Amino acid sequence: MSDRSKAQPARRTQVKICGLTRAQDVAAAVAAGADMLGFIHVPKSKRFVTLEQIETLVAEVPDHIATVVVVQNAAEEVLDMLRDRVSFKWIQFHGDEDVALVRRYRGYKAQAVYLDRDLDEPLAKLDPSAPFNLIDSAVAGQSGGTGLTFDWSLLREWPGNLMVAGGLNADNVGDLVRDYAPWGVDVAGGVEAEPGVKDHQKLEAFIQVVRSADAART
Repeated sequence: MSDRSKAQPARRTQVKICGLTRAQDVAAAVAAGADMLGFIHVPKSKRFVTLEQIETLVAEVPDHIATVVVVQNAAEEVLDMLRDRVSFKWIQFHGDEDVALVRRYRGYKAQAVYLDRDLDEPLAKLDPSAPFNLIDSAVAGQSGGTGLTFDWSLLREWPGNLMVAGGLNADNVGDLVRDYAPWGVDVAGGVEAEPGVKDHQKLEAFIQVVRSADAART
């Protein structure tokens, strides 16, 4: 059998566990095999963590796992402070920030898919030169954290790397990974006991389902 005829291993879906607020949850996500960990620095968020908390939590993350700070329309002095004080991999911009700002701060953009609107608009706003973009479900007055999924067929219309958020949990993420093969998946509420407090069994189950779905695409 030639090398070309051998089955190739499936691409590993990047798993981001977001909304982390506690050291024990960071440790559980690391142990379960997460690829990225997210810390939300948005004051109105139920999962908000201060700059000091982020510094402490990020210090516990091994170098091979990417850390992400989530902001929304933050002032540049806040972004400068984060960049100067926290050793993170990415900033996730979840507001109205323009592409130039996102690129300047080594970031990537989250685009909201409003469930009652046409899907073309968020696609048009994605940055094709970014390493990846994030698409999240939204409803009026709420840009994320809806617990709802959007029409995943959107993923077929974008050639770049997409990370998918919005309503994901261990019950549905396998279908997403097997059928649409996103670059990554992002979960917060789907692995929680309550906002900001992770359920370690749900967290482990979520990642196991993603890895099984990856294997099924081989």
